[in-house]
Amino acid sequence: MNYIEAMKALKTKEIPPVILIYGEEQFLIESAINQISDRIFNKGDAEDTLIQYDLEETTI
Repeated sequence: MNYIEAMKALKTKEIPPVILIYGEEQFLIESAINQISDRIFNKGDAEDTLIQYDLEETTI
């Protein structure tokens, strides 16, 4: 279900608002995971792939 379909379903009360919020959170989590994976596997921009962290000095 895309955003427009979700908004129509929300307005016609076919789905409760909680499901829409859950879907947005799921999208944000998946987006964050994809960004982290891209950086780990060097699929990001050149600037991102050249960053190195000293694990003793970097807080996680």
